[in-house]
Amino acid sequence: MITLYTVLALAAIMMQAFFTATEMAFTSVSRIKLRSLTDSGDPHALKVENFLKKEGVYLGTTLVGTNIAVVTSSVLATRIFTEYFGPGISPVLTIAVMVPLTLVFAEIVPKMIARQFSMPLAQKTVIPLRSFFRLFYPLIVAVNFMAKIFLAPFGKQGAPWDVTFTKNDLKRILLSGHETGEVKADEVAIIHRILDFEAKKVESIMVPLYRVASISADDTTDNLKRLVSITGFSRIPVYADNKSNITGIVNIYDILFTAEEDDGRTPVKDFIRDPVYVNRKDGLDIALARLRHKKQPMGIVADKDDNVVGIVTIEDMLEEIVGEIEDTG
Repeated sequence: MITLYTVLALAAIMMQAFFTATEMAFTSVSRIKLRSLTDSGDPHALKVENFLKKEGVYLGTTLVGTNIAVVTSSVLATRIFTEYFGPGISPVLTIAVMVPLTLVFAEIVPKMIARQFSMPLAQKTVIPLRSFFRLFYPLIVAVNFMAKIFLAPFGKQGAPWDVTFTKNDLKRILLSGHETGEVKADEVAIIHRILDFEAKKVESIMVPLYRVASISADDTTDNLKRLVSITGFSRIPVYADNKSNITGIVNIYDILFTAEEDDGRTPVKDFIRDPVYVNRKDGLDIALARLRHKKQPMGIVADKDDNVVGIVTIEDMLEEIVGEIEDTG
């Protein structure tokens, strides 16, 4: 009988290890890899995904299984030690033996293995886990229901598992790829900048108005050419009356390639293009989309009161991703 109890106790410890490993595998499984496998039609991956989507099911199932195994192994161990050493010392021996035994072989080791092999382990354990869920369905549902009641005062409960992933997930994947040598440091930096692009505001990269090289609408094309020669910029904002009243933008190439008979005294306003305005508080993604839609490489930055405060270019925005770009015109 003692031999039978010993075998059953070891089986209970193995059962605890199974549920501990399964819980860790399902928790650590890569959402991206799982989506890739489900898209390719992997039946086990589909079962894992469906099981994870059911709120609280996999966690409730593994915890119920773990606790059944813990109670069973403890009761059997107490019975074994009672038979050998009597009831007086058996509780102490049960704790002294079972705690380190289960901690190492039913908790630490299974979790370490499951963390390293989460995807294949989840695929292999999903069928027995589903069978256990069906077998103890009433108990698992009751446990989940009670958990929701106790969680209700703390606000929003956990949403069903989803295979979508966040920017932070992607950043962690990139970091892991860099650590293994699969992704270069400059590639990681560029992708990080792309992911953070929309969080940056126009005002953080704009050229403030007091630093903008501009020209009066009544000025001549000769003066414009001199200004372009000095600054090296091919597009110059044009103002009327004062520099804060930007009325448009002039492109030096419009003059060089279309004004065949320009004598240098033609007013700049004859070549002016309508400006595109962006708000200083806009995200760079919004400003970039607006400039691309209008097919304009330069935007006039305004505040909430429509006062001009600076300029921004598509080149400025791209430099936030790839670094400094030389203006070749």
